[in-house]
This record gives sequence, C-alpha cells and structure tokens, in this order.
Amino acid sequence: MEIVYEVVKDNIDSWDPMRFFPSAPPDEYDWEIQEICNKIIHSDLLSEDKVIELSVYIGDLCDGSDRLYDSTKYLEITKKF
Repeated sequence: MEIVYEVVKDNIDSWDPMRFFPSAPPDEYDWEIQEICNKIIHSDLLSEDKVIELSVYIGDLCDGSDRLYDSTKYLEITKKF
C-alpha cells in the first residue's frame, strides 16, 4: 500500500489538479490520494475498461464539477499508476 500511495501522491501533487500549489500545504490532496489508493487496491486494473473507470473516478474526485481538464488528462494521470 505504501508504494501505491507514494506513486499516486507524486503524480497527483505534480499534476496539482486544483492549482493549489505552491501556497497549499504538502498534504493538500491527501484525502483524495487515499481514496484513489483504496480504489486501486480494490480494482482489477488489468483491463482497459477498469483503467477508464478509474480515470473517471479521479476526474470526479480531484476536479469535481469544475472540470478544468478533459477526460484525456484523467486517463493520462491514471495510466501513470
């Protein structure tokens, strides 16, 4: 779980979906990161459908109704995990 958390944290923090950094604290996205990790651990990400499903979940979780990015960005981030 720790390795998954670190990979997800590195990618979400680098992406900074809500553009909070550098003024936000380093744990700004920790709740979202934990939720993504839980979803990854309980998913079979070997199928493309599951990867797409996770990318939609990440978009909903990290970008909410603001939708600053399109679905290709969420898929790009998801494939890094």
